[in-house]
Amino acid sequence: MSVYDGRIREWVSRIFTDVSSKKVIHGLYFGISEIVDGYEMRCTGSKRFSRTDEDWPCIVDFVPTVAPLLFDNSTSPRAHWTEVLASLKHELLQAFNSQKSSVASHIAYAALGFDDGSLVTIYDVTRENVR
Repeated sequence: MSVYDGRIREWVSRIFTDVSSKKVIHGLYFGISEIVDGYEMRCTGSKRFSRTDEDWPCIVDFVPTVAPLLFDNSTSPRAHWTEVLASLKHELLQAFNSQKSSVASHIAYAALGFDDGSLVTIYDVTRENVR
């Protein structure tokens, strides 16, 4: 069982519901921030994206009504940021794969990353599956 207990899949599903009401959101960015008691992940959307320009998430055209997810350290010690990134990537890939029809009809690209780091592609409509 995931350390996130399915919260990410439910959260992403609610984001896709929000995205489906918009006409032109091509890229989703899942940003991770370190907070005092753990980590926070939020989502924003953009009408444009670029596989070569990592600043595309800075152009925010969409903010879902879904609140950011908080992962606190109350139940386990603080994980290293590389472990957090790997775990969240895995969970987001599972969420995207479980909702392929919703994803493919509304967005072309999604990326994950810490706000001060590089982006990791989690979905690209031009590829069958990103790992």
